[in-house]
Amino acid sequence: MCVTYFFPRIVLLVTFVASLAHAATRVYYLSIEPTRWDYYPSTARSPRHIDRCTAAPFDANQRLFVGVPPLSALPFTPTSVYHKLVFRQYTPAFTARITRRRHEHHLALLGPVLRAAVGDLLVVVLRAPPRFAASHVFPIAFHLNGLQHVGVHALLTRPRQVITLRFRVTAAAAAARGAHVDSRMSLYRATLRGSAPDGSAGVYRGLLGPAVVYRRNALSKRGLPRAVPHELFAVLWVGDENVADEQGDERESNLMHSVNGRVFCALPAFEMQEGRRTRFYLGAVGNEVDVHTAHVHGLVGVTAGGEHVDSIRLLPGSTAVVEIVPDNVGVWLFHCHVNDHLHAGMQALLSVRPAATGVAKRAKAVSSFVPSRRRVYYVQAEDVEWDYAPLGRNRCDRKAFGDDELIFVDDRFEIDVGNNVTAFAIGSKYIKTRFIEYTDHSFSERVKRDGADAHLGLMGPVLRARVGEEIVIHFRNNASVPVSMHPHGVLYDKANEGAPYSDGSSRREKRDDRIPTGGSYTYRWQVPLRAGPGPGERQHTKLWIYHSHRNEIMDTYAGLFGAIVVVTSDTAYDEETLLPTDGTIEVFLHMSVINEAGSFHFERNVLRSERNRRLTDEQLDALMDDEEFEESNLMHSINGFLYCNGPLITLSKGQPTRFYFYSLGTEVDVHTPMIGNEPLRLDVESSRGSGTLLAGSFSSALVFPRRSGVNELRCNVNDHVIAGMRAFYFVKDILDVSDLDSDDVDMTHYIAADEIDWDYTPLGKDGCTGAPFGEGEKVFTEPGPFTPGSRYIKAVYREYRDSSFSRLKGNGKRSFAGVVGPLLHFEVGEVVRIVFQNNLRFGANINFVGLDMLNSSMSAVSPGDKVTYIFRVRREAGPSKSDLSAVPYVYYSSVDPIAHTAAGLTGVIAVTRRGGLQKARRLPKGTSRAYPLLLNIFRENESPLIRRSIRNFALESSNITTTVLEELGEDGDWLERNAMHSINGYLYGNNPLIRARAQSVIRFYVFGYGSEASMHSPVWMGQIVRRTVIRGNTANGVQILPFNAETVDMKAVNKGKWPIICMVADHVLGGMKLCMRVT
Repeated sequence: MCVTYFFPRIVLLVTFVASLAHAATRVYYLSIEPTRWDYYPSTARSPRHIDRCTAAPFDANQRLFVGVPPLSALPFTPTSVYHKLVFRQYTPAFTARITRRRHEHHLALLGPVLRAAVGDLLVVVLRAPPRFAASHVFPIAFHLNGLQHVGVHALLTRPRQVITLRFRVTAAAAAARGAHVDSRMSLYRATLRGSAPDGSAGVYRGLLGPAVVYRRNALSKRGLPRAVPHELFAVLWVGDENVADEQGDERESNLMHSVNGRVFCALPAFEMQEGRRTRFYLGAVGNEVDVHTAHVHGLVGVTAGGEHVDSIRLLPGSTAVVEIVPDNVGVWLFHCHVNDHLHAGMQALLSVRPAATGVAKRAKAVSSFVPSRRRVYYVQAEDVEWDYAPLGRNRCDRKAFGDDELIFVDDRFEIDVGNNVTAFAIGSKYIKTRFIEYTDHSFSERVKRDGADAHLGLMGPVLRARVGEEIVIHFRNNASVPVSMHPHGVLYDKANEGAPYSDGSSRREKRDDRIPTGGSYTYRWQVPLRAGPGPGERQHTKLWIYHSHRNEIMDTYAGLFGAIVVVTSDTAYDEETLLPTDGTIEVFLHMSVINEAGSFHFERNVLRSERNRRLTDEQLDALMDDEEFEESNLMHSINGFLYCNGPLITLSKGQPTRFYFYSLGTEVDVHTPMIGNEPLRLDVESSRGSGTLLAGSFSSALVFPRRSGVNELRCNVNDHVIAGMRAFYFVKDILDVSDLDSDDVDMTHYIAADEIDWDYTPLGKDGCTGAPFGEGEKVFTEPGPFTPGSRYIKAVYREYRDSSFSRLKGNGKRSFAGVVGPLLHFEVGEVVRIVFQNNLRFGANINFVGLDMLNSSMSAVSPGDKVTYIFRVRREAGPSKSDLSAVPYVYYSSVDPIAHTAAGLTGVIAVTRRGGLQKARRLPKGTSRAYPLLLNIFRENESPLIRRSIRNFALESSNITTTVLEELGEDGDWLERNAMHSINGYLYGNNPLIRARAQSVIRFYVFGYGSEASMHSPVWMGQIVRRTVIRGNTANGVQILPFNAETVDMKAVNKGKWPIICMVADHVLGGMKLCMRVT
């Protein structure tokens, strides 16, 4: 409920009347109130010791989160009840609290939904908490990003104080024209005294809620959407009660993996009705562990960009909206597909009721589906021995395995288990369980995998069907444990879901959930229109996945997964095989950190070694708890292979290749697949230099390979590269692509790799607030023994005026770009000469993603040497219909990408269409200013310059030997002090201030590098941003993983000094913020 006031109509001003006829003032009265919140409240029907998702007792680890005994003599008492602060809604003047209706019960901990349409004035009357609940929280600030502030926004400074905040909803805050869902959600929140601007402390206390912006005239007088019958809201986060209660006690049991503040299906079920259009708004907040893939069983929706999805990737601070027309009656599981989150309770139930009237309408969609054809498969689950490194060497680097690699592949790698006893790591060979395809019902002859299918490796068979058909799988379980088959995206009923949980289905309908050893079952999955590409996906195929869901975590780590490809009904694919007939090549890449310790075969694998079989129970326990042993079982693989040990993938030069990417796993499964330096044309017709995967997500990209010979594809997350997530592909030179374009050089840039002294905090204080650094900030800014503080020697790319490399381009002063190399704009078709000079003390180069190298190789340029590169800007690198006017691609030194990006050798280019640049300034037409925005945790300990940085700037540096450095590398505190959470090389707003006029637009090219923790959600506080023409329009931030790059247009709408921050809590606390002033 909101109070709505309408502006009077003025008959004489016809134009004014037309724009404001339905504009309204929408007033919400919110009170911040204390509560004792139970993440897992018990009821008479649901006792505390029972998991409501599975109706089974909790295991020992899960009991920690809900406080259920026995708790094995812990030194503390876990609980699911915590003191919280929450937003609650009242009637005007706070006379009565508004009771939530049934359809709002699922909001649980969240505050009320704030709704407004374009042209409206949104008014929030906010009341502070009472005195007894207000210790150490003032001042309190209310944040609602993406709307224009009206008047001065005050702070709550005392108990029971009331303030009024006003926001104008402008057209820039609404969904873009052409969006397939015409509303969008932001999360409002509160920051408490001394907390970071991301509001993490307030969020962990419970102070957050959804706000939805609609197009003009979309709301009724009561403030409800006219065209959307039903709306649901889900926010996923790992609630860190250690922070909320300021305990400083980092207990795992205090990390509550919740949906809207409830765990293990304790949330009142999300409710939908068959055939009734529903908007499902999704969001995430939190920290580095808050990488989420929100997944719903049984249903598929469409995103604003027109993608058909049953899973949505979320990082802290990001939001999404999916529109679903439910076609599948039943109770369905909603959960985060990240394994650790699933196991810790990030699950809820969703109920789809039958249509209200008519027997025919009440019929299930599955039973009424009439397939045009049935595609029949024979699949068996089998235990096999699998070798992650069958070649026995690091084929990527063409050498024997090094010391750091042997931990993953050597079955003679020794682990100390105490008392001078050693055990063996398992090595590269494991017992696994695979889905294997057979030719017929006799299961006597396997379908051969050779040629184009050899690269599939560990994954199960690719199941194919056209829209309108049915997939029939005759499944037999020859594995040593019960398993199942559960699909994504297609249509199935309860008897074909393959996932056990408490859904109220009958015993007969549960037979598919657990196929025993020696058992068999026939699964039937329908392929309706919503299982094919969505209306915004300009492609002829759609990727989904399937996996065993009997115990999803153990089963997928064991190897039970595969891909489903749905082909549109009118596509020219071979009718029998459903393979492309137009020359398109298909490649499937499963990128995952397979944790063999999570497989149901783990104990069996450990005891395959005779030495390990001789260990006592105590020694076995020591082995299982050993960090090196745990690391040795994390197989960073592509299709089940490490270090390019898989079959060579063969492509043809210039021929279209469709890459299908997917991943399963946990928080470390943050992946950015790169296919050499090729530009990728992603699902929703957008061009990028790398893909994006989280656990449980999947996507595809079209590539036109141009570089002949052997090339490398990889996940470009640093830790994953080191651990072997790399593969080779070979491009046959059957098409002379170079003849298609001119080789005349259009421009020349002179770029050097230079060494500089760099200060991350030149102002010596917080540049946004002016406050001196506190103890937390001094960890990164003050020098100590062997820690340089804020000053380091860095290597950077700088542009010069000519080949003499004597005069820098520009004024040479410290700029907003900081350590980032020159921002270069190119047009499609241009040929660019880069004269590169290496002024460093080690070999380096400059490698541009997305461009074709015409004249040289990317070998190391020796210190003092100079080389000339010729690049062509490919057509595929330019913007597509869904992109803004320029697409960014990173550049870096490929000689040693991890060490050299840590040193500072980073930069970004942007590619426009032909004729897309202004002739004089070489900026995209319609753009007046453009800046790079590098969000990066510079791990200075990985830089080749770290020793000299310590000698120059640390308090103690005389004895900095190689041995000392190696010892420091084991010191977590030292590593943390050298992790500089920066934007463009600045901490805590120490950047030269950029200024913008209200209503002006500034372009940013946002990018990042790094490892698993380097996932970023930048937000322009107080302003509105646009990322693409349709997909993700006006989301308040973007999602950046290592080697990702995105174009963002920021519209300045609120005057004052505002920060640009990363919404990952630890990152902004570590200094990842800049400042700008809007006048």
